[in-house]
Amino acid sequence: TGGRVPAIAFSQSTVPLLLAAARMAADDDPARPSHVALMAGPVDPRRNPNALNRFLASHPLDWFAANAVTQVPVYYPGAMRQVYPGFVQLGSYIAASFEDQVDAHLSFFDSLVAGDGDSAQAHRDFYDRFLAVMDLPAKLFLDMVGRVFQEAALAAGAMTWRDEVLDPAAIRDIPLMTVEAGRDVLAAPGQTHAAHDLVPGLKARQRRQLTLPGAGHLGAVHGRAWRRKVLPELAAFFGDG
Repeated sequence: TGGRVPAIAFSQSTVPLLLAAARMAADDDPARPSHVALMAGPVDPRRNPNALNRFLASHPLDWFAANAVTQVPVYYPGAMRQVYPGFVQLGSYIAASFEDQVDAHLSFFDSLVAGDGDSAQAHRDFYDRFLAVMDLPAKLFLDMVGRVFQEAALAAGAMTWRDEVLDPAAIRDIPLMTVEAGRDVLAAPGQTHAAHDLVPGLKARQRRQLTLPGAGHLGAVHGRAWRRKVLPELAAFFGDG
């Protein structure tokens, strides 16, 4: 349609969005985003490293290829493709946030006992979405582990596209907002806000940071904190010229 529109990325997709915005900014592309919002993503996983970061750093990439990647079984669509299975992704996340998952199910039980149908249904709705995890192509998964987490290539200034180094410093007229969850077990606090250090050309009025102290990873894009805090802040941010 032409013109510029805002762009939002969550979790691992924050890295390619920031890189795409940098590439378009360097070309003065008329379709570059009007604003960029990065939600709970590993822009610089070297900051405040958590258990996930330490685990990914302590195993060579070949280990993940041998232990986390498998083939789609025959008689299924995409048979024999190499993938990082959805059930493995889900199991890994549940293991990393086990206490939160237990608390959520205990709260669900309490809601049922108390006859709080609305809260119980909200729990069911959330887990219907939470459990619907797709397989990830193996190459994408391994590139993400190696380039994003182990090498921190974006923050280190070594991320390339077709042999061209992509530099977020090219961003000068795309306001940037970052959102972090204080109890995030995947993108620890500090790893998303680190994006602001990579775009020194932006003025203070073009930046916004939001931290949700009690929220987990998915809380940045779902639930009460998302509705009451993040959405109004995003609307105000996107409304700024």
